[in-house]
Amino acid sequence: LAEVSITFVTRDAMAALNWRHLQHRGPTYIITFELPAAPGAPLGGDVYISPEVAREHAREQGITPREELARLVVHGMLHVLGHVHPE
Repeated sequence: LAEVSITFVTRDAMAALNWRHLQHRGPTYIITFELPAAPGAPLGGDVYISPEVAREHAREQGITPREELARLVVHGMLHVLGHVHPE
């Protein structure tokens, strides 16, 4: 069980989040924040997606923007559930 918010933000808002929280310059297509959960409480998190950046990435990958947005929602959910990128 997880409680998740998914927020779509502009390119500029994503760039600001990226800098404020990760000290990375420029926009990215997704940022996920896992929220600490008390023992026995549902997992939680906030997922921020920039549709503008996602559209560009979809074009580069040769997929539709709808497919890319679906992929990003799943990607964010996996992070909320505790999955991390391999090093």
